[in-house]
Amino acid sequence: MMLKTEEMKQEKPQLGRPIAAAKPIDVRAMKPKINLGACEKNYDCVVFCPRNAISVGQKGFPAINYDLCDGCLICLRECPASAIANERELK
Repeated sequence: MMLKTEEMKQEKPQLGRPIAAAKPIDVRAMKPKINLGACEKNYDCVVFCPRNAISVGQKGFPAINYDLCDGCLICLRECPASAIANERELK
């Protein structure tokens, strides 16, 4: 079935998926913790965090917003200085 030009103009494809609104995470079992003494400030953790839970904080060190962090620990794997450790989430 061929669409007419007018029908094609009206139908716009939806690309990608909608971005979910940020909400607090309550299912995290482990959470990342940054060792500021070992941090080299290369910001790979900031770049690779899928939830944008890590930002540049005081004195240029990364800071974690635990309300946004889901505990995926991608930051831990991406840190070349091994300055991020995981610790058990206490509820």
